[in-house]
This record gives sequence, structure tokens and C-alpha cells, in this order.
Amino acid sequence: MRGHHRHLSEMPLEFSLELKNQAAHERLVNISSGGLAFSTRIGVRPGASIHIRIPLGKHFFDVDGCVVWCHKTDHRYEVGVRFDNPQSEHRAQMIDQLCHIERYRWKVQDEEGRQLTSEEAAMEWISRYANAFRH
Repeated sequence: MRGHHRHLSEMPLEFSLELKNQAAHERLVNISSGGLAFSTRIGVRPGASIHIRIPLGKHFFDVDGCVVWCHKTDHRYEVGVRFDNPQSEHRAQMIDQLCHIERYRWKVQDEEGRQLTSEEAAMEWISRYANAFRH
């Protein structure tokens, strides 16, 4: 049984491994307060140190972690990451904001028929609700 509730997401992310400075651009699959999963074209060794960066409008959610699993799915891999410090209050607020953005994207699609990318939804949600969210 999971210790943290996972929230589905398709937000873009960048990741870099250990001492490699090169970032790969991929998509988030899900996120929780303890970690996340993402889809990538390359396999990643469990146990590897990893840095994740998720854009949130003009800001970024940066987090370090450890790869705990990697599964091949068709022509891609899904990679599970455990955050190094999942107890951070700031991290919990950023994850909550990511979840609000994804729910906003789905709500706009259902109620208005507009299909937004995760990036477009982030920009709209932040411009409309981020100030109220911080209080």
C-alpha cells in the first residue's frame, strides 16, 4: 500500500542524473508528497541520484531524489522517484499547486470545451488564482 496519495499529471519536466549536466525534457505521470513518476525515452538505473525541475509559469519546482524503480512500457520507460526530503512544507505547497493546475485544466476542458496544455493551464491558473492560493 502507498504511503502517499498520487495525483495524475501531464506537466512537463526536466531531469538530470547524478553528475551529468544535460537535462532531458519529458512528462510527469503522477506526483505525491513523497515522490513522482515520469515517462522517458531512456531507461534509468534504480538507485541513481536525480534532479527534477517542473516549470510553474515563471517559477520552477526543483527537487532532488533517488530513482526507486524503472519499468519499460512499449517504447518508453516509467521511472519512479522518491524525494530526498519529502517533509518540506514548501514542497507540499508546490505539489498542491501542481494538482490545482491539473484539475483546472480538466475543468476547463469539461466545462468550456477548451483543451489546454499543462503549460497553458499553469499560466492561466497562476494568473487567476495563485495570489489567493498563497494566503
